[in-house]
Amino acid sequence: STNDNQTERIHVDGRPIEEIHDSTSICSDKSLNTKSVSHCRLTMNKSVDVNIENEMRIIKEIIKDKTSHLRQLNLIKHYKLQRDVETLDSLIETWRTASQLLIYDVWNRLRMNSDRVDLTVDQLIDHYGIDKNLIGYKDSQ
Repeated sequence: STNDNQTERIHVDGRPIEEIHDSTSICSDKSLNTKSVSHCRLTMNKSVDVNIENEMRIIKEIIKDKTSHLRQLNLIKHYKLQRDVETLDSLIETWRTASQLLIYDVWNRLRMNSDRVDLTVDQLIDHYGIDKNLIGYKDSQ
């Protein structure tokens, strides 16, 4: 019966195998029987599984953090781009208004101070080679 207990409970260097932390050195010991080697492999597999699970948990946390950070950066980029577009649209509209007012002012002065009373705004714009779409001018104006 004592011999059965010793077979059931493997000891290495006088200590039960469960107390040994470095299972790789135990598993490489050629004096161990098949049952103890299976136990070592099972212990190593459990240890590896725990390590893999821990690494996966850490990787998932890193991915979650990086995804959150990327989402924040994309929101910042979107708002910045949106603000820039709004600012740019406002500046374009201001520039078009000023350009149109300048053209009408030049047109009025030319008509008042010269014999070119028949000069149209359209002709004045064409004369200076200004793109009508650029200043928002439509022929009907």
